Amino acid sequence: MKNSGLMEGEKQIDFTFDGELRESKTIGLAPGESETVTFTVPNVPQGIHQVQINDLSTVLHALYAGQPVLELGFEEENPGAIADSSAYEQEVSVGGNASVSEGKFGQALRLDGGWAKIPDSDLLNGGKQLSISLWVNLDDADQDQKIIGKTSIGNGYVVGVEEGIYPEVWTETGRLSFNEGMIASREWTHLVLTWEQGEQLIAYIDGEKVAESAAGNSPVADNENDLIIGGAPWNPSSLQMKGSVDEVKMYKDVLSTEEVEQLYQNNTIE
Repeated sequence: MKNSGLMEGEKQIDFTFDGELRESKTIGLAPGESETVTFTVPNVPQGIHQVQINDLSTVLHALYAGQPVLELGFEEENPGAIADSSAYEQEVSVGGNASVSEGKFGQALRLDGGWAKIPDSDLLNGGKQLSISLWVNLDDADQDQKIIGKTSIGNGYVVGVEEGIYPEVWTETGRLSFNEGMIASREWTHLVLTWEQGEQLIAYIDGEKVAESAAGNSPVADNENDLIIGGAPWNPSSLQMKGSVDEVKMYKDVLSTEEVEQLYQNNTIE
Protein backbone atom coordinates (compact mmCIF):
# COMPACT_ATOMS: atom_id res chain seq x y z
CA MET A 1 0.00 0.00 0.00
CA LYS A 2 1.30 3.47 -0.86
CA ASN A 3 0.24 7.02 0.01
CA SER A 4 0.51 8.88 -3.28
CA GLY A 5 -1.12 12.04 -1.93
CA LEU A 6 0.32 15.18 -0.34
CA MET A 7 -0.91 14.62 3.22
CA GLU A 8 -0.48 11.99 5.88
CA GLY A 9 -3.49 9.71 6.10
CA GLU A 10 -5.01 6.46 7.34
CA LYS A 11 -6.88 3.69 5.50
CA GLN A 12 -8.69 0.63 6.76
CA ILE A 13 -7.86 -2.63 4.97
CA ASP A 14 -10.52 -5.36 5.19
CA PHE A 15 -9.59 -8.95 4.35
CA THR A 16 -12.47 -11.28 3.39
CA PHE A 17 -12.03 -15.01 2.76
CA ASP A 18 -14.86 -17.06 1.24
CA GLY A 19 -17.34 -14.29 2.06
CA GLU A 20 -16.28 -14.00 5.71
CA LEU A 21 -14.50 -10.90 7.07
CA ARG A 22 -11.37 -12.39 8.65
CA GLU A 23 -9.36 -9.34 9.67
CA SER A 24 -9.16 -5.54 9.41
CA LYS A 25 -6.05 -3.40 9.71
CA THR A 26 -5.73 0.39 9.80
CA ILE A 27 -2.57 1.74 8.17
CA GLY A 28 -1.19 5.26 8.61
CA LEU A 29 1.24 6.56 5.98
CA ALA A 30 3.09 9.80 5.31
CA PRO A 31 3.14 11.24 1.76
CA GLY A 32 5.14 8.96 -0.54
CA GLU A 33 5.45 6.26 2.14
CA SER A 34 4.50 2.62 1.39
CA GLU A 35 3.95 -0.47 3.51
CA THR A 36 3.24 -4.12 2.78
CA VAL A 37 0.09 -5.40 4.49
CA THR A 38 -0.18 -9.16 5.04
CA PHE A 39 -3.00 -11.45 6.13
CA THR A 40 -2.77 -15.14 7.00
CA VAL A 41 -5.38 -17.89 6.78
CA PRO A 42 -4.25 -21.05 8.61
CA ASN A 43 -5.19 -24.54 7.43
CA VAL A 44 -6.70 -23.56 4.09
CA PRO A 45 -8.67 -26.55 2.78
CA GLN A 46 -8.06 -27.89 -0.70
CA GLY A 47 -10.29 -26.33 -3.32
CA ILE A 48 -11.29 -22.99 -4.84
CA HIS A 49 -11.57 -19.99 -2.53
CA GLN A 50 -12.71 -16.37 -2.95
CA VAL A 51 -10.32 -13.73 -1.61
CA GLN A 52 -11.16 -10.04 -1.29
CA ILE A 53 -9.21 -7.05 0.04
CA ASN A 54 -11.42 -3.97 0.10
CA ASP A 55 -12.66 -3.65 -3.52
CA LEU A 56 -10.06 -6.03 -4.99
CA SER A 57 -10.98 -9.70 -5.41
CA THR A 58 -9.43 -12.85 -6.82
CA VAL A 59 -9.72 -16.64 -6.80
CA LEU A 60 -7.28 -18.85 -4.86
CA HIS A 61 -6.66 -22.46 -5.93
CA ALA A 62 -5.40 -24.39 -2.90
CA LEU A 63 -3.43 -27.43 -4.06
CA TYR A 64 -2.07 -30.31 -1.99
CA ALA A 65 0.30 -33.08 -3.07
CA GLY A 66 -1.38 -36.38 -3.80
CA GLN A 67 -4.86 -34.83 -4.05
CA PRO A 68 -6.58 -34.81 -7.47
CA VAL A 69 -7.79 -31.68 -9.23
CA LEU A 70 -10.23 -33.86 -11.19
CA GLU A 71 -11.77 -37.13 -10.01
CA LEU A 72 -14.46 -38.99 -11.96
CA GLY A 73 -15.74 -42.30 -10.61
CA PHE A 74 -18.88 -42.45 -12.82
CA GLU A 75 -21.10 -43.77 -10.02
CA GLU A 76 -24.08 -41.62 -11.04
CA GLU A 77 -27.29 -43.20 -12.38
CA ASN A 78 -26.96 -41.67 -15.85
CA PRO A 79 -24.23 -39.94 -17.90
CA GLY A 80 -25.99 -36.58 -17.69
CA ALA A 81 -25.43 -36.50 -13.94
CA ILE A 82 -21.68 -37.21 -13.89
CA ALA A 83 -19.93 -35.09 -11.26
CA ASP A 84 -16.34 -34.32 -10.34
CA SER A 85 -15.79 -35.53 -6.76
CA SER A 86 -12.54 -33.59 -6.30
CA ALA A 87 -12.51 -30.48 -4.12
CA TYR A 88 -12.69 -28.34 -7.27
CA GLU A 89 -16.04 -29.69 -8.51
CA GLN A 90 -15.27 -29.19 -12.20
CA GLU A 91 -18.31 -29.13 -14.46
CA VAL A 92 -18.80 -32.26 -16.60
CA SER A 93 -21.01 -32.73 -19.65
CA VAL A 94 -21.45 -35.70 -21.99
CA GLY A 95 -22.08 -35.71 -25.75
CA GLY A 96 -22.74 -38.35 -28.37
CA ASN A 97 -23.49 -41.98 -27.56
CA ALA A 98 -22.56 -42.51 -23.92
CA SER A 99 -23.99 -44.74 -21.19
CA VAL A 100 -23.22 -46.11 -17.74
CA SER A 101 -21.77 -49.62 -17.64
CA GLU A 102 -20.06 -52.02 -15.26
CA GLY A 103 -16.68 -50.61 -14.30
CA LYS A 104 -13.41 -51.68 -12.80
CA PHE A 105 -14.67 -50.20 -9.54
CA GLY A 106 -18.44 -49.90 -9.41
CA GLN A 107 -19.67 -48.18 -12.58
CA ALA A 108 -17.86 -46.82 -15.63
CA LEU A 109 -18.61 -44.54 -18.58
CA ARG A 110 -19.24 -46.52 -21.75
CA LEU A 111 -18.47 -44.61 -24.97
CA ASP A 112 -19.69 -45.71 -28.40
CA GLY A 113 -19.16 -42.52 -30.38
CA GLY A 114 -19.52 -40.31 -27.31
CA TRP A 115 -17.29 -38.19 -25.12
CA ALA A 116 -17.15 -36.28 -21.84
CA LYS A 117 -16.15 -32.61 -21.67
CA ILE A 118 -14.74 -30.55 -18.80
CA PRO A 119 -14.51 -26.80 -19.51
CA ASP A 120 -11.15 -25.06 -19.77
CA SER A 121 -9.46 -24.42 -16.41
CA ASP A 122 -5.91 -23.50 -15.43
CA LEU A 123 -5.98 -26.51 -13.13
CA LEU A 124 -6.24 -28.79 -16.17
CA ASN A 125 -3.31 -27.29 -18.10
CA GLY A 126 -0.07 -29.27 -18.00
CA GLY A 127 2.26 -26.61 -16.62
CA LYS A 128 5.37 -27.76 -14.77
CA GLN A 129 3.92 -30.97 -13.33
CA LEU A 130 1.01 -33.25 -14.26
CA SER A 131 -0.18 -36.79 -13.59
CA ILE A 132 -3.12 -38.60 -15.21
CA SER A 133 -4.47 -41.94 -13.99
CA LEU A 134 -7.39 -43.91 -15.43
CA TRP A 135 -8.71 -47.36 -16.30
CA VAL A 136 -9.84 -48.34 -19.81
CA ASN A 137 -11.57 -51.38 -21.28
CA LEU A 138 -11.29 -50.97 -25.05
CA ASP A 139 -13.14 -52.87 -27.76
CA ASP A 140 -10.04 -52.82 -29.99
CA ALA A 141 -6.85 -51.54 -28.38
CA ASP A 142 -4.97 -51.79 -31.69
CA GLN A 143 -6.92 -48.86 -33.14
CA ASP A 144 -5.60 -45.30 -32.85
CA GLN A 145 -7.92 -43.62 -30.34
CA LYS A 146 -7.63 -40.68 -27.97
CA ILE A 147 -8.54 -41.30 -24.34
CA ILE A 148 -8.05 -37.95 -22.62
CA GLY A 149 -6.47 -34.64 -23.52
CA LYS A 150 -6.50 -30.86 -23.61
CA THR A 151 -4.92 -29.50 -26.78
CA SER A 152 -5.57 -27.76 -30.07
CA ILE A 153 -2.37 -29.41 -31.43
CA GLY A 154 0.84 -27.52 -30.79
CA ASN A 155 0.07 -27.06 -27.11
CA GLY A 156 -1.18 -29.09 -24.16
CA TYR A 157 -1.31 -32.88 -24.08
CA VAL A 158 -3.28 -35.96 -25.07
CA VAL A 159 -3.08 -39.60 -23.97
CA GLY A 160 -3.98 -42.05 -26.71
CA VAL A 161 -3.84 -45.77 -27.32
CA GLU A 162 -2.64 -47.59 -30.45
CA GLU A 163 -1.59 -51.08 -29.34
CA GLY A 164 0.41 -49.38 -26.56
CA ILE A 165 0.10 -46.14 -24.63
CA TYR A 166 0.56 -43.21 -27.00
CA PRO A 167 0.94 -39.82 -25.29
CA GLU A 168 1.71 -36.53 -27.01
CA VAL A 169 2.92 -33.48 -25.07
CA TRP A 170 3.59 -30.07 -26.58
CA THR A 171 5.91 -27.75 -24.67
CA GLU A 172 6.91 -24.21 -25.57
CA THR A 173 9.84 -25.66 -27.54
CA GLY A 174 8.45 -28.77 -29.25
CA ARG A 175 6.54 -32.06 -29.18
CA LEU A 176 7.32 -35.15 -27.09
CA SER A 177 5.76 -38.53 -27.86
CA PHE A 178 6.24 -42.29 -27.84
CA ASN A 179 4.13 -45.42 -28.29
CA GLU A 180 5.16 -48.18 -25.92
CA GLY A 181 3.84 -51.26 -24.15
CA MET A 182 0.94 -53.53 -25.00
CA ILE A 183 -2.69 -52.96 -24.10
CA ALA A 184 -5.13 -55.86 -24.36
CA SER A 185 -8.57 -55.48 -25.91
CA ARG A 186 -11.69 -56.14 -23.81
CA GLU A 187 -9.74 -56.17 -20.54
CA TRP A 188 -9.49 -53.53 -17.85
CA THR A 189 -6.09 -51.83 -18.09
CA HIS A 190 -4.66 -49.14 -15.82
CA LEU A 191 -2.85 -46.27 -17.56
CA VAL A 192 -0.80 -43.52 -15.91
CA LEU A 193 1.16 -40.66 -17.45
CA THR A 194 3.37 -38.34 -15.40
CA TRP A 195 5.17 -35.20 -16.52
CA GLU A 196 7.70 -32.97 -14.78
CA GLN A 197 9.44 -30.03 -16.44
CA GLY A 198 13.19 -30.57 -16.52
CA GLU A 199 12.80 -34.24 -15.52
CA GLN A 200 10.87 -37.04 -17.25
CA LEU A 201 7.73 -37.93 -19.19
CA ILE A 202 6.82 -41.41 -17.86
CA ALA A 203 4.11 -43.90 -18.84
CA TYR A 204 2.83 -46.86 -16.82
CA ILE A 205 0.61 -49.78 -17.79
CA ASP A 206 -0.92 -51.84 -14.97
CA GLY A 207 1.49 -50.39 -12.44
CA GLU A 208 4.62 -51.08 -14.50
CA LYS A 209 6.77 -48.37 -16.08
CA VAL A 210 6.84 -48.98 -19.83
CA ALA A 211 8.46 -45.80 -21.18
CA GLU A 212 10.18 -42.60 -20.15
CA SER A 213 11.64 -39.70 -22.04
CA ALA A 214 13.47 -36.52 -21.08
CA ALA A 215 10.86 -33.81 -20.53
CA GLY A 216 12.99 -30.83 -21.49
CA ASN A 217 13.22 -27.50 -19.73
CA SER A 218 9.97 -25.90 -20.90
CA PRO A 219 6.51 -26.31 -19.33
CA VAL A 220 3.60 -27.85 -21.18
CA ALA A 221 2.16 -25.04 -23.32
CA ASP A 222 -1.15 -23.72 -21.95
CA ASN A 223 -4.31 -23.53 -24.04
CA GLU A 224 -7.95 -22.58 -23.64
CA ASN A 225 -9.40 -25.84 -24.96
CA ASP A 226 -11.79 -28.01 -22.98
CA LEU A 227 -10.56 -31.29 -21.55
CA ILE A 228 -12.02 -34.14 -23.61
CA ILE A 229 -12.40 -37.78 -22.57
CA GLY A 230 -13.13 -40.25 -25.37
CA GLY A 231 -12.04 -38.41 -28.52
CA ALA A 232 -9.57 -36.01 -30.03
CA PRO A 233 -9.49 -32.80 -27.93
CA TRP A 234 -9.47 -30.66 -31.09
CA ASN A 235 -12.48 -32.56 -32.51
CA PRO A 236 -14.24 -35.06 -30.20
CA SER A 237 -15.94 -36.70 -33.16
CA SER A 238 -12.60 -37.98 -34.49
CA LEU A 239 -10.22 -40.65 -33.18
CA GLN A 240 -12.93 -41.72 -30.79
CA MET A 241 -12.41 -44.21 -28.03
CA LYS A 242 -14.67 -47.27 -28.21
CA GLY A 243 -15.10 -48.93 -24.85
CA SER A 244 -15.34 -47.98 -21.19
CA VAL A 245 -13.34 -45.62 -18.98
CA ASP A 246 -13.28 -45.56 -15.19
CA GLU A 247 -11.66 -43.76 -12.25
CA VAL A 248 -10.23 -40.76 -14.08
CA LYS A 249 -7.90 -38.80 -11.80
CA MET A 250 -5.69 -35.81 -12.57
CA TYR A 251 -3.03 -34.30 -10.31
CA LYS A 252 -0.92 -31.14 -10.40
CA ASP A 253 2.09 -33.01 -9.10
CA VAL A 254 4.11 -36.08 -10.13
CA LEU A 255 2.98 -39.45 -8.84
CA SER A 256 5.79 -41.65 -7.57
CA THR A 257 6.20 -45.27 -8.67
CA GLU A 258 4.82 -46.32 -5.27
CA GLU A 259 1.74 -44.10 -5.68
CA VAL A 260 1.10 -45.48 -9.17
CA GLU A 261 1.24 -49.00 -7.74
CA GLN A 262 -1.21 -48.01 -4.99
CA LEU A 263 -3.68 -46.66 -7.53
CA TYR A 264 -3.33 -49.82 -9.61
CA GLN A 265 -3.85 -52.12 -6.63
CA ASN A 266 -6.31 -50.17 -4.46
CA ASN A 267 -7.59 -47.17 -6.48
CA THR A 268 -6.33 -44.82 -3.76
CA ILE A 269 -3.11 -43.21 -2.53
CA GLU A 270 -2.26 -43.84 1.12
